[in-house]
Amino acid sequence: MESGSSCAGENMNQSVSLSHFNGLQEDDALATLEAVCSSKKWVAAMLELKPFEDRDHLLRAGHSSWEALGEPDWLEAFAGHPQIGDLTVLRDRFQSVAVKEQGQVAEASDATLSELAELNQAYLQRFGFIFIISAKGLSAETMLEQLRISVTESQDAELLRASEQQGKIIQSRLMTWAP
Repeated sequence: MESGSSCAGENMNQSVSLSHFNGLQEDDALATLEAVCSSKKWVAAMLELKPFEDRDHLLRAGHSSWEALGEPDWLEAFAGHPQIGDLTVLRDRFQSVAVKEQGQVAEASDATLSELAELNQAYLQRFGFIFIISAKGLSAETMLEQLRISVTESQDAELLRASEQQGKIIQSRLMTWAP
């Protein structure tokens, strides 16, 4: 479930460019990175690598920093996302990242929204974390189909799938800084 992180607030409502990010003081850079991924270890690793020379350097750093993390860090990152189809979050004007990434869910049928809500709850109860998917460009029906499959998978398989999806979310968000 791609969507806003726990610190998505105003930093991600503003346009972030790589040169702007490189010039930020540590506190502002930290808040901006938290809006990309709410794993404290990922944010710390990215701060250590700042400044970034160019887009490729930024994307490689984001990827390698994510790949170096483990399950506790993944779960911390997952916790920074609202559930797919959470219309309350999608309507919150301060959650612009969520709106951009999963806004198409707001246009889904009532039946699709109802099933998303039901399966999201079943998924959370089964795995202990919310369903994560890189939602950008996906229809609500496509996300629902993946959720139907995922809710039947093993814990280990789902942790790995969700981690891979979180990695895609990170890359997608970082790409907006240096298109």
